[in-house]
Amino acid sequence: MAQALRGLFPEGGPLPHEVNLPLLASAGASEVIIRMLDVHNDSPPSVDVRDPLDDSTPLLLASQNGLSDTVQILIDAKADVEAQNDRGVTALMLAAAGGHVDVVSLLLDANANLNRQSTRSQRTALMEAARKGRGAVAQMLLNAGAQADLQDADGKTALVLAISANEQRVVRVLLEAKADMEVKCRQGKTAIMHAVGESKEIARLLLQAKPNLEAQNPDGETALILAMKNLSYDTVQLLLEAGASTHTQTGDGTTAESLAHQKGYEVMLIVLSNAKKVQKR
Repeated sequence: MAQALRGLFPEGGPLPHEVNLPLLASAGASEVIIRMLDVHNDSPPSVDVRDPLDDSTPLLLASQNGLSDTVQILIDAKADVEAQNDRGVTALMLAAAGGHVDVVSLLLDANANLNRQSTRSQRTALMEAARKGRGAVAQMLLNAGAQADLQDADGKTALVLAISANEQRVVRVLLEAKADMEVKCRQGKTAIMHAVGESKEIARLLLQAKPNLEAQNPDGETALILAMKNLSYDTVQLLLEAGASTHTQTGDGTTAESLAHQKGYEVMLIVLSNAKKVQKR
């Protein structure tokens, strides 16, 4: 599209003041944007003009599409790096979600707010990177001072969002940054509780960081109980090897062993029995 727009506005040709700047930015038509700003130097068009579709500014659109040259031009023209679209999302959040490392770097250099949260989802740029599996961006944001333990509208941290998306690389990055594993979401679940519902690889990563295995959700369920309910045999084994208690009771008095009996989880009973034998040695 950028080539088509350059054809419409050839160098030296007429350039109307009413050209759609958001469209030019989203297409990466950098040369045309520069000409617009130069030609109308006495009365330049606003670089923060809004797209009627979602209230995005040119910078938001260019950042979303990973157009670093256009982003730099707009930043140099004093575009508002904190502008938000109709969902309260900023350019940094969009660039982070897209994994656009170069754009993220430009926005950070322009002092974009690392920890700003969108108005609807309450997610930060780090959260967007985490849930989309953008490990390099997540590392960049953390290095720049992003807070790892802020919570979104569901009470989920970047770590929990990465776990829920089964993004092992980002989980590892966040754990290395000492992200808090004990923050509870609105459902009252900690990171390890979320992990046991995803994959044993994710659970293994968290267990290496030694989370509290006796933390309970509002129903009194531990990660072990939740793993058993999911019939996640391998994860149950990992939890037992990590020292998860089989005696912790839920709100109605259920333990891991009584749950296995109630549900007829024969394989789980064998796993629990073997764990007891090992613990007695």
